[in-house]
Amino acid sequence: MADIMLSLHQDHTNIGKLLTILEREMGVLERGGVPNYDLVGDILEYCMAYPDKVHHPKEDLLLRMMRSRDAAAAGKLSRLEADHARIADISKEFFGFVDAVRRGGEADKIRLVVLFRRFIDTNWSHMEMEETHFFPRAAEVLIEEDWLEIDRSLDDPEDPIFSETENAKYQQLRFENLKADGERC
Repeated sequence: MADIMLSLHQDHTNIGKLLTILEREMGVLERGGVPNYDLVGDILEYCMAYPDKVHHPKEDLLLRMMRSRDAAAAGKLSRLEADHARIADISKEFFGFVDAVRRGGEADKIRLVVLFRRFIDTNWSHMEMEETHFFPRAAEVLIEEDWLEIDRSLDDPEDPIFSETENAKYQQLRFENLKADGERC
């Protein structure tokens, strides 16, 4: 198995940390408080920039390679690409609402809770399916030369939050991530 699988697993761990922060902010809203819209917006911007544009295309490439080796196995996972498109749509809708609130729009609490829940639940469910079905099947089906071809064909930009490179845009998210991990900030 190639480095891509380690990278995809790590991405899921990292996305899970952000989903946990979103769950915390949703809890603030549900208790009658005001969530940190800047933090929520930054998470959504990150999700549209990294998971939607880097992580999911890697998984789509794995699925295409699986189709060439075992169409039946890949067929059982055919919803994966549609899920990626749906997650991107959910991210955009949620971000649009949060961005409007950040610019002074009205925060319809009921709609906001629905958007939080849809985004959080869809992402957790999707990652669970990949971890329990897609990744293990890819490990069974793909051969060494497939993994080498995948590694050669990928442009692998650094994660703007979870890499060692500082990215000022996501400074608050880096801080929240460290705080969530119980590390010193």
